[in-house]
Amino acid sequence: MWGEDGRDERNRASQPAASPVRETKKLDTEAQAAAEFEREFFQKYPDLKPYRAITDKVADRVLASGWTGTRDEVMKRFADGAREEIARQQGATPTHADQTNAVTLGWRYENGSGVQQDYAKAAYWYRIAAERGDPVAQNNLGLLLHYGHGVQQDDVEAYAMFCVAAEKGCTNALDSRDSLAESLTPEQIADARKRADSYKARMFHF
Repeated sequence: MWGEDGRDERNRASQPAASPVRETKKLDTEAQAAAEFEREFFQKYPDLKPYRAITDKVADRVLASGWTGTRDEVMKRFADGAREEIARQQGATPTHADQTNAVTLGWRYENGSGVQQDYAKAAYWYRIAAERGDPVAQNNLGLLLHYGHGVQQDDVEAYAMFCVAAEKGCTNALDSRDSLAESLTPEQIADARKRADSYKARMFHF
């Protein structure tokens, strides 16, 4: 009897096992795909780099649950879950309606006000507020990106943040954007504006 894949079902049991070389190549391909996914994920969510262990555990839980979606949806699910877990561990989980708390926490960590100074945590909380549309947080996150404080230095991403904040009327962001533009190429500025548009599209709306 013939199977749907065209192989003889009668001889299937006697067919040799898969080649070790073929299996090794398959594993290498899967490892490369996983590495590419991880690289892309942390490029999209750089604030989570300091929390890689938490992100990995959240990702394992999501995958184990059988949840599926598009590549971007899966990444967002990982990021949202990691941020919730980080917030839980830090004992301060801002609600969707309360972005002010996240801005305040970001400022406190950035300046060491009442807590130990930690630029990575400052970037984390600023990003939460930024994704909820707060122009002050967007501007402050842009500055951290520009100077490489707590995050990987990235002037293109910083310019994108300044663009978003400037459109919301933040004059400091407008000045920072125009100043930074002098050191960027036209290609970098075009890339930054595309990132800004993408960033605005995925911001929370209330």
